[in-house]
Parts: sequence; C-alpha cells; structure tokens
Amino acid sequence: GDPKAQYALAQHYMDGRGVKESPVNAARWLKRAAERGHILAQYELARLYDKGGKLKEDLLRAAKWYEPAARIGRHPGAQFGYGYIYYTGKVVLKDYGKAISWFRKSANQGYAPAQYLMGGMYEEGWAVARNYIKAYQWYTLAASNPQQVMAVDPNYDPKAALERLITRMNDFQIKRGKQWVKAWKPSR
Repeated sequence: GDPKAQYALAQHYMDGRGVKESPVNAARWLKRAAERGHILAQYELARLYDKGGKLKEDLLRAAKWYEPAARIGRHPGAQFGYGYIYYTGKVVLKDYGKAISWFRKSANQGYAPAQYLMGGMYEEGWAVARNYIKAYQWYTLAASNPQQVMAVDPNYDPKAALERLITRMNDFQIKRGKQWVKAWKPSR
C-alpha cells in the first residue's frame, strides 16, 4: 500500500529491471500509486496513455491523470500535457484559453515545449493579443532545448520559428525581447 514502493515497482516493469518489461504491469502499479496521490505516478500513467506511450493511446485516460499532477503545480510536464489536451481538442473541446493557462505555468518553470507553444500563441494571437516581443521571448527560451520541443512534434522547431519571427519584427521589438530573455528566471 505504499505509493513510493508501488511507483518504484512500476519503474522496474517499465524498464525491464529485474523483471520482464511490461507496460501493462507498470500501468497497474502506477495506477495504484496515482490513486494515492503520487504525482510522478500520475504523470507517468498519463504519458503511458498519451500519444507515443507504451500502451494503446487513450487520451481520456491521459487527461484524467495529467489533471491531478498538473494541479499540484510542481510538475511542468504534467501541466504541459494537460494544456496540450486542450490545445489539440482531440478528447475535449479545443480551448486555447485553458491551454495557454497550463502552458504558462509549465513554461514559467522552464519546460521548453510549453515555451515553444507560448511563442506560437503570442505570434498568432491565439487566446492572447498578438505580441511579437513575447513570442520572441518564448521562442528564444525554447530554442535552448530544441530536442525536448521536437520530441513532442518533429515539426516544432523553435530555432526556425524564431528565425521566421525575426523577419516580422523591428529592431526595437528584438531589443526588448532580448532584454526580457536576459532577465528571465524560471519559477518554482
């Protein structure tokens, strides 16, 4: 009944350490720990059901487990995952307002995929006023970890997005964006 032990056992099943690799058994133990409020178990269970996970994709179940881990506020990956559910609108109504709210929480903690999508939302004016300076800021931060961004979607390229955006900006906007990036610190 110890959620830490249940989570640890699930990790063994995920990685095949000392036991035969089994996403099904991992999910069983993750669910037990998740139901007892273990944040990492909630997040890992959501990822198992999310696209690219090791179980059959089930975005409703993914959303169910992203939500409690995201609401705790200490897991930027869960916040991003929950926001992405609203961003894509595959199992809930597409809601850019809710998406950007969750992306902002994740991005402010330094999570590059959320920073990239924040840049895109400011560049296009989705759920926020179009603002090239803020788009520049978020794309620049995301560009420091392009592999993490492109792991979400290979078409998400923060460096290319930044280069494209700069052609639409004037010198003053670029200068302001650089100042903000220099002063930015992740929140905890």
